[in-house]
Amino acid sequence: MKITKGMIWKLVVGGVFIVVSFSLLPEIGPFLVGLIIGIGFIAWAFFSRSNDKNANGEMDPPVGSWDTWDDSIHQIAGQSDRMSRAVEQDIRVLGVDNKGVYTVLGSTSIRYRVTFNGCTCEDFKKRGLPCKHMYKLAIEHGLFDESKYLDEIHEG
Repeated sequence: MKITKGMIWKLVVGGVFIVVSFSLLPEIGPFLVGLIIGIGFIAWAFFSRSNDKNANGEMDPPVGSWDTWDDSIHQIAGQSDRMSRAVEQDIRVLGVDNKGVYTVLGSTSIRYRVTFNGCTCEDFKKRGLPCKHMYKLAIEHGLFDESKYLDEIHEG
């Protein structure tokens, strides 16, 4: 788990509430309230997914392996169009951050956050299936051979 400024802030606030609550120990009511609030802030620091938001305020897609996509997914109607666009359109993988999330410049000059398991584009958000940005990433890493699927369509 990466420690962020947001987590540190929540931990400090939680710690302050706990310290203050112990100073109120003789009075059980304020003690319990302070202790509960302090523990709440600490739990929030560790379990809040808000720490994973990117610069655009969106949640990054999950990082994982391309192998999680079953072969049959690529044969669903419309997927061959996405594969073709991944190859034919000007889509560029710009780089990767320390969490394994790639920045991909789409064909309309919009930057997307992409992994082998997801993308911040509307197509993936709506359908939950690999989009052209994900196919581009997998193709560039040698994890996916689109010609197998595109040849079957052209031959069939």
